[in-house]
Amino acid sequence: MNSIDLTTEFACPPERLFAVLTDFSQLPRWRQVEAFRQDPPTGPPAIGMRIYTTVEAMGRPMEFGQQIDVLDPIDLTYQDHGIEGMFLIQNRWQIEVNNGATHLHWTTELDATSLPSFVMGFVLAAIQKSQRADMARLQAVVEEGL
Repeated sequence: MNSIDLTTEFACPPERLFAVLTDFSQLPRWRQVEAFRQDPPTGPPAIGMRIYTTVEAMGRPMEFGQQIDVLDPIDLTYQDHGIEGMFLIQNRWQIEVNNGATHLHWTTELDATSLPSFVMGFVLAAIQKSQRADMARLQAVVEEGL
């Protein structure tokens, strides 16, 4: 399993960050996605919900599906696991407060055994670049109006 770890500081209460992260209707505002859908199609996020995103990658659209495993507004933790896609991706978001500052730790793990090994480095670099841009957009969305 290959992983990407990112940590970013946010100028907002941790509960606001968690609310935006887990309001999947806002996902297109901060993630580089071409399309988004959830199953069930309406309602609040819940364990077992499936999230599908389509991204432009390697010159073509690619759809990925995740199922929510952990959604804890008390512990400020979210985790999913991959169920669909060219390779499986799982995410973990952990929000912590240190010295009054809110930090988001975002870990992405990829099971890319279906990809040739020489491609893996390019895939990891592309995902990490995309996630860094996503974090910057997330900061703007979360800190908007504060």
